[in-house]
Amino acid sequence: MAEYELLVANRWGQLVFRTQDPNEVWNGKYRQKMAQAGVYGYWVRYRFSYVGEPKLVKGEFVLLR
Repeated sequence: MAEYELLVANRWGQLVFRTQDPNEVWNGKYRQKMAQAGVYGYWVRYRFSYVGEPKLVKGEFVLLR
C-alpha cells in the first residue's frame, strides 16, 4: 500500500489513536488505560499506488464495555 493512515477520536474530537501501519489495530486503550465506552469517530485515508488521489473513509462506532 502506498499510503495509509487511521485516526480514532472520542466524542469530543480528542485523538485517541493514530497509525500509518495498515497491520496495526486499535486495542481500545488510551494512555495505557481502557478507553471509556461511548461513540468514537474514525477516519481512514489510503492509496494503493502512488498514482491518483487518496481515498477517505470515515464513520462512527460504539465502543461497548
